[in-house]
Formats: sequence, C-alpha cells, structure tokens
Amino acid sequence: MPEALRIFISHKMPTDTPLAQEIGSKLALYGGNQVKVTHAGKFRHGEKWRERIQRELNDAQWLIFLSTDQDEDWGFCLFECGYFRHTMESNENKRLLTFCRKDDEISESLKEFNAVVITEDAVVTLLEDIYTKDPWKISPELELDDLKKNAKEIVSTFMGSERVEQNFEVATSITIELVLTEGTKADLKRNRIPDGVTITGTKDWQQLFGRDIDTGGWVWRDLIKDWPHGEVYEFLIAKMISDALNARMPKGILLRTADPDRLYRMTLRRYERMAGEKYRFHFTAALLDLPFDLTPELGQKAKETVLYHLMNLSWYFRRRLVDQLYNRILEVLTMDKPDTATMNDLCDTLGSELMEVSAQAFIRGLDNALVLQRALDPADRETQMLMERLKTTRDLRENIFRGLQEGPKDLRSIASNLYSMAMLNYDFYQKTATSYAKVAQELSRPLEPPGGRP
Repeated sequence: MPEALRIFISHKMPTDTPLAQEIGSKLALYGGNQVKVTHAGKFRHGEKWRERIQRELNDAQWLIFLSTDQDEDWGFCLFECGYFRHTMESNENKRLLTFCRKDDEISESLKEFNAVVITEDAVVTLLEDIYTKDPWKISPELELDDLKKNAKEIVSTFMGSERVEQNFEVATSITIELVLTEGTKADLKRNRIPDGVTITGTKDWQQLFGRDIDTGGWVWRDLIKDWPHGEVYEFLIAKMISDALNARMPKGILLRTADPDRLYRMTLRRYERMAGEKYRFHFTAALLDLPFDLTPELGQKAKETVLYHLMNLSWYFRRRLVDQLYNRILEVLTMDKPDTATMNDLCDTLGSELMEVSAQAFIRGLDNALVLQRALDPADRETQMLMERLKTTRDLRENIFRGLQEGPKDLRSIASNLYSMAMLNYDFYQKTATSYAKVAQELSRPLEPPGGRP
C-alpha cells in the first residue's frame, strides 16, 4: 500500500477556515485513508499553536497556502511557509504550493513559494500528482474525467463562484448565543446556562421547551421557566457546550416534549467564535421513530412495556454507575494520595451519568410513581416499601451533587449517598426481573397460520 500523503493547508483564520476545510475534503476525495489533510482551524482554541503547527509541518509532505486577499495580514501564514520550506531540505518529495485568485495577488513574497493563479488545468495536474503519478500514485485506476470534475469543483470553491441559491431547513434547529465571560465560565462549570443567554431556532423549535410556536427568540431564564425536568436538560445541554469548548466530543441527548408521542435526539453540530468573545452554538433536534411506547396505558401490554423499560434502566444503572463508577470511587477512597485529575474526571462523569439516568427515566415514562407501582403490583407489600424508598431518590441525588460541588474532598459523602441509590436500584432490579419473568410466562402463544404449523 502506498505511503499516506499528509497535506497541511495554510490559510487566514478564522475567515478562510471553511474554505480550507472544503478544499481539503475535495483534494482527499478519492484517497480513503491514504490522504490526510489538516489545518490550524482544526486545532483547539488556546492551544500552543506554534508548537502544534511545527509538529504538523514536520510531518506534512505538502503545504498548500490559500492566498485569498492581498490586503490581509499574512504574517503567520508566511511563517508556516518559511518553516515548511526549511523542512523541504531533508525530503525531496515535499512540495509547497500557493493558490491565488488573480495575477496581481502574486506579490514578491509569494513568488518564492511557487504561487500560481488556480485554473482547472493546474488543479488536474495537482490531482494527478496525488492519485496517478509517482511517488504517491494513491489511486492509479482513476479516470481523467473524475479528476477533471473534481478539479472544476475545487476551482469553483476557491474562486468563490460556487454559491448557494437557497437553504432548506429539514430538521428542527436551536441556536444558543453567549459571551464567554468569567461568570459564564463559572456557570458552565456548574453545568448551568446563564439566565440571560439568547435562544433562537427554526421549524417550531419552541415546542421542544413546551412553548408556543412562532414566538420568536427567548431568553434562557424565561424559556425554561416551568419546563418539566428543566434542571436535567439544562445540565446536559450545558455539558455539551462545555465539552465542545474543551475540545471533547459532545454526547447527544434524548429529549421528550409535552407531546408524549414525540421524542427527539438533540446534538450539538458546531459552534462559532466571533469578535468580543461571543460564541454561537448550533444544535439539531431530529424527531425519532419510536421503538417503544412512551405512554403506557392500562392493561397487560402497558405493564409489560413499563417492566421492559424499568429492566433496561435498572440494568444500565447497575452496570454503569455501580459496577464501574461506584466501585471506582471505593478504590480511590483506599488510596493514600489519589491523582487529582483522575478524581475530578470521576466526579464529572458521575454527575453526567446521574443526569442521563434521570433523563432516561422520564423519556421512558418511568418518572410517575403510580405507573411503576401499577406495573409491579400495588397490593404487594414489597412494592409498597420500594415506592416509599423511591421518594428519597431526589434527595440522594441532590446530596451527591452538593458533594460534587465540593469536589474530591467530599468523596466519602458521595459514596455513601450513591450506595443508598445503588441498593434501591438493586432491589428494584430484582423485583422487576421477577415481575417481568412472570409476565413472560403468562404470554399467550402466537396464533397458528391457516392450515396449521409448517
């Protein structure tokens, strides 16, 4: 298999980052895993850029400099080109190419970097060097027509002649705008969204929060007022924002609206950083085709549905929060000097998992004690005792979160409260399994097809 070609795209940030991303994607279109493209727009904000860029330039075989405006300050891009040119001395396969839009944009400083006005013929030659010619020859079977088509799209993208005539929104979207002040950072660290943050969206987005559609934008404190389970969703949405800002991949969440038959998956798609430390976060909420009933009704089918969900939730709590996180906490408590970073990560993960369990409870219709009691047999004494103990769940969760605010120093209190929740889950799990087995035994056999069994 040919060696992978590594391409670094030098560009003006943040103005040309979308352009660099698009051109990089098109250059690597036929390369599979054998063409790897990177640029500084992918790097985490606040990272030691010079060190990171130097590492990338050392590894890159090609550098492509996107020169899009003669009047811009290209100081850092010229540093990247100069540094890369120095690395070319030790590798004859390294190449430095400069994309320009007009002849008059090729300044004296660019001429030494082989600057050319980009044309379809020039890009076809470039693509041939990647895919069909030595030394890379990554995909020699490619037809010239394929390369010409791709070259045309690259030129159109770089020259700015490719434009969008109309956008069509096909999924509900939500946009959250905030200014990243010290106060905002403190709120996000506590997994809260500041009260005055602005929320807008498309396609009747307000219904996700129980509000009337066509009511325009909202301020966060007004939007979530009287929103059922708002504290759980606020925690999970704020966590997605924090994860994104810290270069971690945000997890999506399932969101249940006031309409019990509608369930959405909400994900953070991208965010933008603007002047004045203003940030804009773009979420998508896609309506799901439900694999199960969310609103149980009276009868045997409803009982079976509730028990199914309760089994799933109890199993998850046991495997994730008990077998992994709780047991890990017990291990840490036996250490003389546990690592602070490890403990902080453990506390952060525990908080997220507790909120995920809470969210799963009400999207599956398990947040109603009467529903649970009916499914587990309300006349049963053991069920009655479980339902009484269930009332302590909220207090136990709040105690744990107070402990999490204190951090690792309150780990013993966290362990104590989590143990109480684990024991309640243990008893629910056993009771649910017994009840579910009984329901399974009472199931009627399927009707035989006409003419009898095959």
